[in-house]
Amino acid sequence: MNKRILVILCLVLCLCMSVAFVACDGIGGGSNNNNGGSNNGGTKPHVHVFDGDYEHDDVNHWQTCECGQKKTSVHEFTDWTIVTPATTTSEGTKKSTCFCGYEITGVIPVIVLEDTSLDLYAINDFHGKVERIAQFGMYFKQRKLDNANTLLINSGDMFQGSVASNSNYGKLLTDCMDNIGFDSFTYGNHEFDWGLDKVRELSAYAKTPFLGANIYKWDAKTREFGEFASDIAREYTIKQLPNGLKVGIIGVIGKDQITSISSNLVQDIGFKDPREIIPGLSQKLRYEEGCHVVVVSIHAPQNTLFMANSDFDIDDYADAVFCGHSHADECDITVGGTPFLQGMSYGQMVSHVRLDVTASGEVSCNTYENIRYSSSWDSDQSIQQIVDTYAEDYEQMAAQKLGNVDSYLGNTAEMPRLACRAMAEYAVSQGYDDIVLALTNQARTNLPGGTITYGKLYESLPFDNVVYIAEVTGTNLITLARNNYFWRVSGERVVNDAKHVYKIAIIDYVLLHQNSNRMYDRAASAFESGRMKPIALTKADGSKYNYREMTRDYILKVGTINSDDYNGKNVFTNRDILTKDVTITASLSEVAPVQYCLAANFVGKYDYAA
Repeated sequence: MNKRILVILCLVLCLCMSVAFVACDGIGGGSNNNNGGSNNGGTKPHVHVFDGDYEHDDVNHWQTCECGQKKTSVHEFTDWTIVTPATTTSEGTKKSTCFCGYEITGVIPVIVLEDTSLDLYAINDFHGKVERIAQFGMYFKQRKLDNANTLLINSGDMFQGSVASNSNYGKLLTDCMDNIGFDSFTYGNHEFDWGLDKVRELSAYAKTPFLGANIYKWDAKTREFGEFASDIAREYTIKQLPNGLKVGIIGVIGKDQITSISSNLVQDIGFKDPREIIPGLSQKLRYEEGCHVVVVSIHAPQNTLFMANSDFDIDDYADAVFCGHSHADECDITVGGTPFLQGMSYGQMVSHVRLDVTASGEVSCNTYENIRYSSSWDSDQSIQQIVDTYAEDYEQMAAQKLGNVDSYLGNTAEMPRLACRAMAEYAVSQGYDDIVLALTNQARTNLPGGTITYGKLYESLPFDNVVYIAEVTGTNLITLARNNYFWRVSGERVVNDAKHVYKIAIIDYVLLHQNSNRMYDRAASAFESGRMKPIALTKADGSKYNYREMTRDYILKVGTINSDDYNGKNVFTNRDILTKDVTITASLSEVAPVQYCLAANFVGKYDYAA
């Protein structure tokens, strides 16, 4: 035989043997990833078989292989089938079935024989403006008398802001809301300033539904959401009007408002993106609950949620949206016809929308407006009686004279620097004379010139921010100083690098601030490895000392405040010379501020759990 032919035959034989070996290997050896099994020792790989009965929950259905593996998918529903037709006096029923056998039932709205309408009135960011609540009460009650088909909506930040409201943890204004007949209240970020225990107690105490459909449990360790926080809020409320209209109100808070709360107060909850929550609830209200109209109340400004996101068409889900948080005068309407309104803050405006509903169920809006508060509005006597009852406890405290100031102190200038000086004085008096400065963010409102009362101070600094001693790097401190306010203690320059470490007094809101990813982002270097653990400053009785109380006690001690001391142009307050050595000519007091706690006699009276 020719050698060349012999070589070719040998190659062919080897190839055939190789193919045979691979074929055998595919049957009895190796692995088969497509079948999800393994082949060790020549066993045939397992092939999942999903041909049994379906199991299901409210969202998904699945089949289970004998090995335990599940094949899961969401329900696929058929078109609605009418079970009982709606009439002009009663709702109908309908059903829809998934092929797995899971069935949902829905409500068919009452048939409206003629075109009709409803009025919606809303407030937002009232911030404890108790002196106006009796007038707002009369205004809203009159609107309901004028038109029984009227709903009252509150879009959050109702309580935090004054002695009158804070001293009873919002109970006074909750009693007023209940008396007025508000149909819903949506959580704002400042509702959480007293901690979750007070939130639970106040929501349980109120007759007005407290809404927060996107508030969920949060696990700080796993950084995952849990179940809906039903102990704090409801997802929605439904109102039946005399004209037959059924209205669903969804309440949500902006997901980024978690960054506007001291992080230590909300470690157990988080806010999901409302855009994930609203569509499902809207469909549930329309198709399962039989609502003719769906309204969204959100504690977030208009442009941060809907208008800025072209992928989210709010017209598909809401007939009107009431906003909050930014204290803006917002009065706009989308291309699709959904009105957006926000009525500034502190009781400056009332938002009003009139929705027209045709007999065929079409909803439109031709009237949307923000109405300015008028001092000429009459007061409701039953509301005023509620206020007067509480006033017996807070009026004396609010009227307490602390001292005098020659001119007003601005909330983004002199006022926070005065608070920083009080913080610095107290920190040094407690042995922390090695701090370089005390630091806080802006105040809430200006402090008027003249006599300083505790009530006026409270409006400027309404929050109970505790003061901590912490260590930060030079780079971090320079950034903090540029974006906040301070009172300098040390004349030694701050070096703008990560090697130098400085001790400061700082309020908890800035120190513990976290971004939307729940990471420390303002004083992050205070939590780096090797830093001292932040220490809360306390009063003589061991309780934590907040910056408003420190400022109160400092004013009580010195008596007269000179506004020029806090104008940002001296060695204590000037940002531009923080990186330079300066001479500190005025020494800080060696005497601790008096600790005159005006609230000690009555705050405990409004502990709801008692």
